[in-house]
Amino acid sequence: MNVRDESGKKTDWWFIYKMPVHVGGKENIGGDYLYYDEDSSSLKLSRFSLAKKEGALYHTLDEIFKGVSKDQGFIIYNDENPDGDRDQQWRGHCKGILCFNKKEDSGLILLHSVPRFPFKGELDLPANELKYGQTFLCIELSGYEVAEKIAYQMLHQQDPEVNVKDSYLPEGILPTEALYKLYHESDVKEIKEPSIVKFKSKKGKDFQLIAKSKVWHDDFWVDLVSPTLKVDMDVESWRRGPVTASQDDESSEDVKDVMEVDLEKLHLKGYRWKYTQDHSKWGITAQEDVKKGKWVCIADINRMISQEKRGGGGICFLEPNLWDALIQIVPILQEEN
Repeated sequence: MNVRDESGKKTDWWFIYKMPVHVGGKENIGGDYLYYDEDSSSLKLSRFSLAKKEGALYHTLDEIFKGVSKDQGFIIYNDENPDGDRDQQWRGHCKGILCFNKKEDSGLILLHSVPRFPFKGELDLPANELKYGQTFLCIELSGYEVAEKIAYQMLHQQDPEVNVKDSYLPEGILPTEALYKLYHESDVKEIKEPSIVKFKSKKGKDFQLIAKSKVWHDDFWVDLVSPTLKVDMDVESWRRGPVTASQDDESSEDVKDVMEVDLEKLHLKGYRWKYTQDHSKWGITAQEDVKKGKWVCIADINRMISQEKRGGGGICFLEPNLWDALIQIVPILQEEN
């Protein structure tokens, strides 16, 4: 299995930032997006739309769903069920697809922020999920063992709600393996101590999946990600309730909330929106700490007090060119609280 780029060619990893509906013009029905992959020098406006069967997300999902075999499978998880069932507040606040092929020693992870997505076979965003901004990060893993380690972490931290009906577990996955247990949602034993799974992509790029469980009871961004990376951070996330203080007794680092996104410095005039239009979850090293590393984190959990009682995680990596673009598009930050 492979991650596919905008043209359907193999790539090591990619990042997509979907814009809210009507940003940039009424003709944007919510499918316009920014794209970045291993060969990019900056974030660029894609010529494709997530509302159509085209572009990197389409080609990658097509690869996942058509690649099903006796050796290759995938697990879809989402805290909001595609059937419209109510969000189970005691389960992890996480969304994505974990793919694996034991025989070929391969794997892939797609972490995103879109509710009720995807159904098996669904290759573009449904109309009811085009309204808000969203993020996607897709990485080809260095091997099957990485997928197994991520599944193990999910059993003890994120506790995702697996869409069993639309997932597929191939032959040869043993009942003792974490992927088997994750698919069957068995042997879930959440632990209080957060965890970090450090892994490499197929081409050797370093990533780390940082995760917390619901029994940890602290803020994911303020008390875990920022202290782990040892940097102050600017964070964009869905905020519809009380927010944890930007700094507390658990951390010495500071986190500020993004209030607005403006793409003018990326030469996209008129592409501007408030955080209330954005359901994405991402964070970057704050400008004042840039010498400590240009970190980018893409997550599936928000910065709200209510989220302290939910499991979730995010993938962090050093990527200077992507950081350079993201730091330019957040002109307004929340004052320290």
